[in-house]
Amino acid sequence: MSTKREIEAEKLFQEGYKLFKKEQESTSLQVNLDFVSYLRKAERKGSVKARFLLGYILCVPFKDISVDLEKGNKILKKCFKPLSEMVEISKDPQACLFLSKYYEIPLANHVKDLEKVKKLLVLANLDATLDNQKKIEADTISVDSSIESLVNAINMLQTPNRDDVAEIINLIKVNADNGNIRAMIFLGDCYLEGKYVKKDDSIAKLYYSLAEEKGSYRGKFNLGKMLVEGRYSDANIALGLNKIYQAAKAGLKEALYYLGVIYYEGKYLEKDLDKAYLYFQASFSRNYLPSKEYLIKIEQEKGDALVLSFIKDKQEANN
Repeated sequence: MSTKREIEAEKLFQEGYKLFKKEQESTSLQVNLDFVSYLRKAERKGSVKARFLLGYILCVPFKDISVDLEKGNKILKKCFKPLSEMVEISKDPQACLFLSKYYEIPLANHVKDLEKVKKLLVLANLDATLDNQKKIEADTISVDSSIESLVNAINMLQTPNRDDVAEIINLIKVNADNGNIRAMIFLGDCYLEGKYVKKDDSIAKLYYSLAEEKGSYRGKFNLGKMLVEGRYSDANIALGLNKIYQAAKAGLKEALYYLGVIYYEGKYLEKDLDKAYLYFQASFSRNYLPSKEYLIKIEQEKGDALVLSFIKDKQEANN
């Protein structure tokens, strides 16, 4: 019998999963992250299915969400055993579907095994007719061969001392040429940081621009940062700030944080603690933890300013 906590976790997960599916079907390239808050709440109450999805979207290209295979795979490794137990005990359809992804993509160092995928999909609906089974397969989290090759290529790059890095980078370039936004962003980051390739700001800028043209706010933000922080004219800095503002307005947490820092430091725009606080607050509400330190700083600074103002007013009144 399920406990109250388990029932609450399942309810939160289903709400988040419903929003996730809706987001999958949306043609917008900018992801609406409303589903994430439900998944996080469900995860905190013990939902392994919610934890799986949070790890999954870090590993498999999903719109404008930044890829983080190391973190995603770390989460997914912890989910495999409890998902397997859930499948064995209750044959939960969603658990069957999620478990099949370990063998379909594959995920978390598993080996591709389409027979296991097929069995798990059948298990997801034991009484399904052939037509219903096709519907189940059509309802799975869609992963085409190009996405699979991108995930595998990035995974391979993280293996130390490889002698085929250039070949793997070329594989990722093929994905970028085919319009994959996350491949474009990944390559832009590589060329900007000089990671796996020779550092080249102009090529990084090109890939970020291509991603921006495809509707990526992360590409827009990264391009904006390059314009602001590079050796460019005031006009380019203004253009960069505008791009960052657009990405922040779309809800990109890193862009919200970046604007908060700008207003806090008063480097490119006039210092404004109130605006900085609002941007940090918006970023922190989207689980961008570096914002917390600035929120505390601003609260302390504003508090100190109020104390000094009170002392000054009191001294003037006494005089």
